[in-house]
Amino acid sequence: MLYQIVSLLLEVAAGLLTGIFLLRLYMQHQRIPMSARSGNPMGPFMFALTDWLVLPLRRVLPAVGRLDTASLVAAFLTQLALFGAQWLMLGGGAGWISVPVLALFGVVRMTISALTGDEATTIEDFYEPYLLQIGFIERTPRGRRVTPKAFKHVGKKHESNTAQQKLV
Repeated sequence: MLYQIVSLLLEVAAGLLTGIFLLRLYMQHQRIPMSARSGNPMGPFMFALTDWLVLPLRRVLPAVGRLDTASLVAAFLTQLALFGAQWLMLGGGAGWISVPVLALFGVVRMTISALTGDEATTIEDFYEPYLLQIGFIERTPRGRRVTPKAFKHVGKKHESNTAQQKLV
């Protein structure tokens, strides 16, 4: 019970921070004015919440075109801290390599939920049953697995011993 409470609090905090880092990335990519003089109240709020991590990262990671890599890496590091803390609360041990992979999927999940306008849980509750129904994923005792039909749909060759099946 205590793990679930702490995990929920960590997920809410990490989700908020990740969302703000991704919003900063998007607003800078679209060149939306973020100063208080421009009348945008989100700019100073966003800077106050994210400068502590983005500014040190920006010294090391230059922008690539209009893409603010420091904000993207900050979103990843936030998810990495979340999954790392959850992994440690569960006792650590083997499987530490899955923590960065889960962090990457956490950023992707937040990005998809922002692009579709749905909450992350809606994506899991709504799209997963559809993907199961059409046969693109299947449930196994070890988790979800992408089917050969899904690989064929996206034009990829299905290999029976993929890295994804090792991780799941």
